[in-house]
Amino acid sequence: MRCLPMLAALGALLAVGCSSDADDSPTPSPPQPSSEACSGPGYAEEHDEQRVDVVRATLVDQDGEPLADELVQVCGLNVCVNDITDPDGDVSVQVMADILLPAFKFGEGRVSARFAWILPNEGDVDLGVVRSVRLPPLEDAVPLTPGSRVRSGGLTLELAADATVKIDKLTFRDPAEHGLRAVRVPLESAPAVVREGPELEIVFAATPVETRFCPPAALSIDNHLGWPAGTDVEVWLHGVDIAEEWAPYGGWAQVSAARVSDDGERIETTEPGLPVLGVLGFRRAP
Repeated sequence: MRCLPMLAALGALLAVGCSSDADDSPTPSPPQPSSEACSGPGYAEEHDEQRVDVVRATLVDQDGEPLADELVQVCGLNVCVNDITDPDGDVSVQVMADILLPAFKFGEGRVSARFAWILPNEGDVDLGVVRSVRLPPLEDAVPLTPGSRVRSGGLTLELAADATVKIDKLTFRDPAEHGLRAVRVPLESAPAVVREGPELEIVFAATPVETRFCPPAALSIDNHLGWPAGTDVEVWLHGVDIAEEWAPYGGWAQVSAARVSDDGERIETTEPGLPVLGVLGFRRAP
């Protein structure tokens, strides 16, 4: 019986500690981006092997100047053979292999943009002069920091404060290469893989290629063609990844919608935004 007063006092203390006036619940964590929402639709298909022996080309930039010491690859879904251009931009890739969906893949996204041009079904292929796109110098790179607004070459990205920015650090090993560098590509001097694409009206090349944004980044570009305010626009991505998550390898896929701003100055993504960095195309929606 002597314990009852003590139990009563203890119960009173517990009641105070558990009353609705006290708020000891932990502060909820901010919601994290869903990995599912940041996954691409996938474009993988079945392909037959084709024989590739030798692929020759002369690689030049958008001004016709040779791109020396630039990585080129004959790369498919199962085989990838590397080579380097000589001082005149010439290269002869000795492949001698059966390849699934072979492409002439040129540029690393370091000096020049990265493209994948599907090869014809021929053993020996001479592509002649192949135009690429030289990127802005490394000193112009702008850090891709979550919560920031990043601009280069007329292209702007706005990254959410909780954004995950995943850079291919096997290719871009130097931290100085991790910043945004972008350039508008004149259609008259664009690579053939652009001209053969989905009737694009504006094209940008941006790097670090294959950088992933989760959630997707808000993208805007200057409306230099003067499209009317409110015009609906499609945003397309050139596929250089053999995983084909966001675009078919060597092809194109729409990754976002956009619209010309009310003041007519900018073309801005609506939904979902830009999930992957690379060569981007824009055209007015039908």
